[in-house]
Amino acid sequence: MTPLWLIRLNDFLAWFNPVLCLIAGVLAAMVGAAAAERGPGPITRPAVHLAQPVQRPTPVACSQAVLPPELRDMLLHD
Repeated sequence: MTPLWLIRLNDFLAWFNPVLCLIAGVLAAMVGAAAAERGPGPITRPAVHLAQPVQRPTPVACSQAVLPPELRDMLLHD
């Protein structure tokens, strides 16, 4: 014979399972709504950035002899 507590547990779970399914459906709808907000919107093009010429100081302002050789070599890469 089946114990009474097992029958009551089975009755409780038969009621509890649809409630869990309802909660899962609500959560799935919330996730879907959040995903829809992040959907593709109007396409925007990035602004075009133009390269600006580098302004090198005059040789009088920055003596080449004062700079270390590593920095002197880097001036060629501006």
